[in-house]
Amino acid sequence: MRKRILAWIALIVFLLLFVNVLFIHYRVTESVTILMLYVLFFFYYKRRQDKTEDNTEFNKDKNKPKESDASDENTPES
Repeated sequence: MRKRILAWIALIVFLLLFVNVLFIHYRVTESVTILMLYVLFFFYYKRRQDKTEDNTEFNKDKNKPKESDASDENTPES
């Protein structure tokens, strides 16, 4: 629940900064700097999420039996 509230607050701040840069033009340099930090943070966070997902998929594959260990559907069981 806390993450959702923080996400909504971050979205509102992002939109306010974006509207400021496009229309209001109050302290544009500072607003653009904060917007760039937002973008960099989310690129870094997304990249980090992708790496952890890749690692979990790799670990899942480790636990799977090898192809030679798996029974073949075409061979009769004896």
